[in-house]
Amino acid sequence: MAIARDNTPERLVSAARADEEQGFELKLRPRWLGEFIGQSKAKEQLAIALEAAKTRGEALDHVLLFGPPGLGKTTLATIIANELDVGFQQTSGPALQIQGDLTAILTNLRERQVLFLDEIHRMQPVLEEKLYTALEDYKLDIIIGQGPAARTHVMESAPSPSSAPPPGPACSVHRFVRVSAFCCASNFIQRKSCA
Repeated sequence: MAIARDNTPERLVSAARADEEQGFELKLRPRWLGEFIGQSKAKEQLAIALEAAKTRGEALDHVLLFGPPGLGKTTLATIIANELDVGFQQTSGPALQIQGDLTAILTNLRERQVLFLDEIHRMQPVLEEKLYTALEDYKLDIIIGQGPAARTHVMESAPSPSSAPPPGPACSVHRFVRVSAFCCASNFIQRKSCA
């Protein structure tokens, strides 16, 4: 037992977080798919989807991670971002209260960035519809003003010509991964869906 300068025993166990614990705790969460333990079926599905996205040089299609708490949905979302070497942004359904919140997040996404929406089932229905439109049609309808003077502005997010998908039936596909949260792993700025 260590003795402090005032001759009282120094406590080795404390509720306060020690400096050396900060870095160690961050290292506990796996950063790569190969480091992730368990969920072999989900890992296999994600590995295929990630390899296909890397090979195509495109953003990963939408991914839905669902299951009870503690199974690694957030960890898998960060792994997706790390594997694709893209940015990661996390928010939750209850945190998005008004259309401006959702618009701010979606318009500030970078190309191919991963957006992880935790607890999407708690998102307000009006915002869910806005999100679906942004994911499927790559448009955001914004209402400016109130009452009879209000007008609608449609913000489109067209990909740059070099990153546009080839013409043909290449649609945006939703991949469901059972992680027995929603992870929008394809940046809606990057991909276009077919009509």
